[in-house]
Amino acid sequence: TINARLDPPAIERKAEDAFVGGCVLFFSNTEDGRRNIEDRRKFVAATVHWALDSHEQNIAPLPKLCISFDVFGNEIIRAPTSFQRLRKTMTDACREAAAKWPGVEPPQGYDGPDWR
Repeated sequence: TINARLDPPAIERKAEDAFVGGCVLFFSNTEDGRRNIEDRRKFVAATVHWALDSHEQNIAPLPKLCISFDVFGNEIIRAPTSFQRLRKTMTDACREAAAKWPGVEPPQGYDGPDWR
């Protein structure tokens, strides 16, 4: 389960219709943090759209309002308008991570909530 909370959301009104979106900020400035950054920005924007699509009941998410903003790369990426294949890729990746999770040990010095 991924919990996403976008507060405050972006809202656009057209006539009697209203649409919602949100923004996630990237603050990665290291070489490792910037690896595959283009794909990661796209996946984050798509996750914003998916989260709002799953949770908002009376207002539809609009891809152009669901964005990831790469602060150090000075790039803003909008969620794709065609997202079914991307959602399948994300679902497959999450299933793979969940299957491997029982064998992953917490980092040394971890003091967060129960690991499993």
